[in-house]
Amino acid sequence: MELDPFSSKLFVFCNAARTIIKLVGWDGNGFVLLLKKIEKARFLWLVNLPMDQVELNAQQINWLLDRYDLTLLQGHATLPHHTVL
Repeated sequence: MELDPFSSKLFVFCNAARTIIKLVGWDGNGFVLLLKKIEKARFLWLVNLPMDQVELNAQQINWLLDRYDLTLLQGHATLPHHTVL
């Protein structure tokens, strides 16, 4: 992947059966590993995308962990602070 594992990025991996998702990230003084395994279903992994790397925001990662189809969902646009006031 040629990415720096010590960056602030969170790396997400799924097993072939799509029953386990692992999230790995560097927090400044060590690696953090989060693993979620589901028993009677499968994660809706992004299998039909042509690229090896996909950037997800925090909301999309939550959707992935909750088994939502990321190809069907789209969050609200982020507003700059001066448009909210």
